[in-house]
Parts: sequence; C-alpha cells; structure tokens
Amino acid sequence: MATPDFQPSEKIKRDWQYVLTRPTNQPWVSLEEFRQMIHSDKNHVYKELAAIFDSIFDDEKTLRDTITHLRMEQNNITDQAAVKQSQIDELIAECNELSHTLICMTNKLWENTDHYSTEHMRIAYIENQTDGDAAHHIALCMEEDHPEQYQTAEEIFEHLKSIYEDANKLQNVKSDYHKLIMCNGDNYHEFVTKFLHLAGEAKIAKEDYKTDFNDKLSFDLQRMVAVANAIINTYAEFQKICAQAAHTLQTINATQKSKSLQRNESNIFKQNTLRASDSQTSHSISATKSPIIKKALDTHPDIQCYYCKEKGHIARNCSVKQKSQQMITELTENDTSEPSADSEKEWA
Repeated sequence: MATPDFQPSEKIKRDWQYVLTRPTNQPWVSLEEFRQMIHSDKNHVYKELAAIFDSIFDDEKTLRDTITHLRMEQNNITDQAAVKQSQIDELIAECNELSHTLICMTNKLWENTDHYSTEHMRIAYIENQTDGDAAHHIALCMEEDHPEQYQTAEEIFEHLKSIYEDANKLQNVKSDYHKLIMCNGDNYHEFVTKFLHLAGEAKIAKEDYKTDFNDKLSFDLQRMVAVANAIINTYAEFQKICAQAAHTLQTINATQKSKSLQRNESNIFKQNTLRASDSQTSHSISATKSPIIKKALDTHPDIQCYYCKEKGHIARNCSVKQKSQQMITELTENDTSEPSADSEKEWA
C-alpha cells in the first residue's frame, strides 16, 4: 500500500505524527483539521495513512503468529503433562502391586519356615517370584562375586522398598488419616476398610483405634452409638455395634425417603384432582340449572346463597359448598385408610 519511493520531509513527518499521536489530555484531530491536511497535501496524507495501516496489519500478523505459537506450546505442555501423569499413575500402580507382592512373599516365607529353612532358599524363592523392573534392580546383587551380595531375604525387601516406596509416605498417610471423616449417607463398610488401611499405614497405636474411629463417624451415627461409646473399651466390640447401628440408620433413612416420595406423589395427585374438580364443578353448575331456577334467578337477581352468602345462585349449586364437601370426604377417606403411628406401634 505504501509507496517506497516517496520520502516526506522530516518536518512533515513530525507534524503529521504530532497530529496522530498528540497527548491524551489534548483533543484528537478534528474533522476540520483533517480536511485541511488533505487539502494541503492529500498524497502525503494518503501515504501516511497507508503506512500506518501497513504497520497495523504487520502488528496484527505478529500477534496472530504469537498466539498460534503460544497455543502450540500450551498443547505441547498439556500433552507432556498427560504423559507425565500417566507415568506417575503407572508408577503408583507398580508400587502398590510391588507392596502387595512383598507382603505376599513375606507371609509365604513366614508360613513355610520349615520348607524355606535357610536364607539361601528364601533368597532363591524371592528371585523366582520377582519379575520386570524389580527383578532388574536385584539382579546385580544376586551375583556371588558382587561386593554387596544379598545375605538375607530381608536385605532384598529393604532394597526394593528403598526404590519404590515414597520417602514421604508415612507423612502423607498420616495426613490422609487425620482428614478421613465419614459423612451422613456414606457407605459404612467402605469407611471401615479405609480407616483400617490408613490406621495401619500411619502406624496408629491400637489403643487409639476406638477413640479415633468414634470421632470420625458421621454425626447421626455418633448419636446412635453414644451409650456404647461410653461403656465399651475395645475397638472390635465397638465396631460391631456401629455396624448394626449403621444398618438400622440406613433402613430408617430409606423408609423416610420412601414416605417422603409417597407424600409428594399424593400431594401432586390431590392438586391435580382438585383442579379437575374445580373445572367440572363450574361446568356442572352452569349446565345443571333447571329452567325453574333460571327463571327464579332472572326474576329475583338479588337471590342469596345461605352457605357462602354470595348473590346469584342457591346453595345447591354453590361451588364453595361442593368444594368443602369434597375436601371433607377426602380427609375422611385418608383417616380411615391410613393407620396412625400409635396404632402401628401397637400392632408391632
């Protein structure tokens, strides 16, 4: 757009730049000033504007390129984060699997002490049960000429734990243990399993189990087992009572929810019935007036209903009276069809 062979004087450039970039506390160039500049040197004004627009377009392209570059970097970072997270998840799963394997091998050796009677036999058993990266980690120290050759099975376990276990595991588990709280509506048995797992990992003293367990129960469950908490000393006995109370509480909540749902459905049905009754009543009143009544109303327009005291109809056709009678009938039917809570207790 700008013509490269045009070279305005420095004074013209300064004057024009001043007009375009005058301080913000001064008014912008007026339409009259702009017309004067075009009249005095319209070619110069055009070329200056063309140069300005070229600069704007260049800046816009630079910004678009920058945005595209930043988006590509963001996508790359997101992809890298996803890969890292996947690797972390795999490592955590591998660590959990290895921890479970170590526990199983330890129990196996403990239960079969007579079969694996020497350290050499125990080491051979561990080597046979280990595969993958764990097998690679212990392979070197299995060699006879290695200066750090394993002498006991416990040395292998400690070596693997030092590689796979989180150095801050105990601190993290203790934090999770203190944060563990059962909320109203949570599954009781899932809560017990998580409590025992975290308590074991956090190395909580067994004599503290009962107190901590009670403190972490939901508020509703705490109220139900308050007496048991005061008289029972062991966690095992207290947990059994809590399990029974949790089952009872679950049954109560389910019953209350079912009754609430039934009440809501009943209310909706009654409302729909009343609406239908209102429309039918108003229609029947207008349709069932006998010729004699119509004639009486026409002759005596000030006739008054003795029930609602309104004029223009008699009690037999009173919508207020009919609605009241219908509501009384419904309430009577409900009282006879639904036994009271006291009668239910007597039958129980």
